Amino acid sequence: AQRGEWRVDPFYLDSQELPGKLLDLHSLSAVLWVAGAMLQAAMGVGWLPRRLHPRLGYALFALGGAALLTGAVLQVQSVRPFPGGVGTLAVNHLVAAAMASGDLVLAIAAARQRHFA
Repeated sequence: AQRGEWRVDPFYLDSQELPGKLLDLHSLSAVLWVAGAMLQAAMGVGWLPRRLHPRLGYALFALGGAALLTGAVLQVQSVRPFPGGVGTLAVNHLVAAAMASGDLVLAIAAARQRHFA
């Protein structure tokens, strides 16, 4: 593959040009979200001081939103025609996002009930 060319779907090996800065923003926001979520969980169970827990939660909400929106834009741009050309990689990303969102909702509900087991 040449510079600026991404393999969108490993099963069909289609090459598509995706905007590099948007892809970088998506990757960075997702990685920072995961790191922040680990800190948030450590604060929630008392391993770290809780004073930054609420503020970090709002920042993680913004990072998660950025990752979700940039991911959605990248998916739409990578599929031609949309939605008819949706491949396995797009479905994989959609399922992973839905599962992570569901897990987040369950984790917050359990934390609010003080059920950490």
